[in-house]
Amino acid sequence: MHTNTGPLLRLGGLLGWLGLLVPLGLDVGGRQETLRQLSPLAFSLWLGAYLSFGLTYLWMTTGIAQWIATGDVTRRSIRLLGSLTLTLSALTVNLMFSSAGDMSMMLVLLAALLPGLLTWRLTLLWIAAQSALLGVCLLHQLGMGEALYTALFMCITQSLTALLIYVVQNERRARQALGALNVQYRFTHALLQQATRDAERTRIARELHDALGHHLVDDHRHDDGYSSQW
Repeated sequence: MHTNTGPLLRLGGLLGWLGLLVPLGLDVGGRQETLRQLSPLAFSLWLGAYLSFGLTYLWMTTGIAQWIATGDVTRRSIRLLGSLTLTLSALTVNLMFSSAGDMSMMLVLLAALLPGLLTWRLTLLWIAAQSALLGVCLLHQLGMGEALYTALFMCITQSLTALLIYVVQNERRARQALGALNVQYRFTHALLQQATRDAERTRIARELHDALGHHLVDDHRHDDGYSSQW
């Protein structure tokens, strides 16, 4: 994956968050009329939760490129608290006004962040829990059958999204680990070559030293023999 994967994921998430308002803005299926029927308190809760999700997502995805590249998440506990805020905000939005279930896509945006914060098993548990709560939130708006179908569909969508991010992260880290091993191999190979050259120099120096020593001994014996003749 390229180094711009993290920023693209962040940008895509923010655009997806804003895009949820498109059906409402176009008044698809009479959504504006349904929204106007909300009480002032309910509308305030819906709008506040929607804005809270966007701002928290913007903060949560700061430095997301590092998550994907290395898995090193600064202030993990605080970011997990941010994930809980995203979940509660998304559920509150769907509880007040789901826009015929469109707003449930907010949970998919969160699911893309979870593999960088949790183990795969905990990620699936988180997704299952928030999907079940989503179904409860949609009951009074969509009815039992459609609410359960939406919750199940969103659970599968979230799981596939998280799986994709999980695979991307593992591939990226595996490639980095392989690159580090390659660098280590080259360094070790260079050290071995240097050690081999040093050993060869030492052997040659020892042979020269021994040869010179033998030559001096022979010369000395020769001089002693020559002197004894006289």
